[in-house]
Amino acid sequence: MSLISIWNFFGRVFYGFVSETLLMRDQIPRPLMVTIVLVIATTGYLLIDFPFPGALYIASVAIGLLYHF
Repeated sequence: MSLISIWNFFGRVFYGFVSETLLMRDQIPRPLMVTIVLVIATTGYLLIDFPFPGALYIASVAIGLLYHF
């Protein structure tokens, strides 16, 4: 849980900036961004369901960074 919380903090700071930059510079619509984020988060949840060595760390980064996008 603490790993997800740490990555969640970095995700809030980083993706707020990235979202605004991609919207203004590249005209990427927000619904497309949300779809991409949900696909990556789903991959993180699937890594928890079907683990392999080191999968928990990869999943915590994916889920934590994208939790509040």
